[in-house]
Amino acid sequence: MCTQCPENQPIWNGSTCIGCTNNEYYDVATKRCLSCPGGLTFDAKILKCKCPDNMPYFSEGRCISCDSPSHWNLKTKTCISCPTNTYYNSTVEKCLTCPIDAPVWNGTHCIGCPVGTHFDIPSRQCLSCPSGFIFDISILKCVCPANAPYIQNGTCVAC
Repeated sequence: MCTQCPENQPIWNGSTCIGCTNNEYYDVATKRCLSCPGGLTFDAKILKCKCPDNMPYFSEGRCISCDSPSHWNLKTKTCISCPTNTYYNSTVEKCLTCPIDAPVWNGTHCIGCPVGTHFDIPSRQCLSCPSGFIFDISILKCVCPANAPYIQNGTCVAC
């Protein structure tokens, strides 16, 4: 004999009709509704507990998200960043180098700084050195040129 369960309690556990709440799933082994662990929510489409979209990764018993520009590393189960001037491509799931014509990653896309400018890391934009200064790539700062190595009143002078 089949028992017709009502809509609000659609599961027959062998002795009575039961209904699980939104964040619960029916466990066949225990014949009970169980809560999803660690911030997971039950997805009725896939019939599994999963992390919410805004915190899609599960590690050490909790759901987490990676702040940009970090990405989730499946091997280490941690958020990691790509090396300088590379970016994470989620389609191929790896860090890629910016192209030659736009070699600098500014946090959202690869850019190329116009001639006479340099990429300023704190502001994440291309900047010019003050008049009379040149950019020293080895120390990443604007400095006075060799023919006028001293600063006097904010201007590079010979002496």
